[in-house]
Amino acid sequence: MKRSRLLIRNTLLTLSGMVVLYVGVNRLFAVAEPPPVQQPTSATELAALRDFDAIEVSGDFSLDIVQQTGFSVEVAPPDASQGDVVATRRESTLVVRGDRNAAGGRVRVTMPVLRQVSAYRIPALSVSGFTGDGLSLLMEHVPLVVLRGNGIRQWHIVASQKGELQIDKATFSAGKVDLAGHATLTVID
Repeated sequence: MKRSRLLIRNTLLTLSGMVVLYVGVNRLFAVAEPPPVQQPTSATELAALRDFDAIEVSGDFSLDIVQQTGFSVEVAPPDASQGDVVATRRESTLVVRGDRNAAGGRVRVTMPVLRQVSAYRIPALSVSGFTGDGLSLLMEHVPLVVLRGNGIRQWHIVASQKGELQIDKATFSAGKVDLAGHATLTVID
């Protein structure tokens, strides 16, 4: 009896060791699945985006934001072979991402109210025609920001990397500009 118990114990230990070894080797050489590739947002899907009052953007295109009564998101050039722009709405924020776009690519967003813009690694940003109590701009690696024809009473602007902030005289005289970070402020005509 003693010998049979020893044989059973050794067999169980061997099987347990093989399971541990199998799991360990699989984890060591596991290849992660690539993240799902998002398809560029079609013109029809862009036209359906509504009800946002903030924008989060990153990519290799410039962004123009203009106040109008309706909502629209347009990509120029609109040719899908010129790059990938993915736009979605998360709660009340329009999220726009893009890469592999042709030089000079632009996204133009029109909307009635804007309360915040978070821009990361885009070549340029312009905000035009907005009125209201306050607007926040959070920028990281945005070399040029242009503010024209706005009637915002309080701007809160944070630039984490060096960039140029151009504000026209009408926007500058309409309210206060609270600027933090590394932006160079220039008042333009």
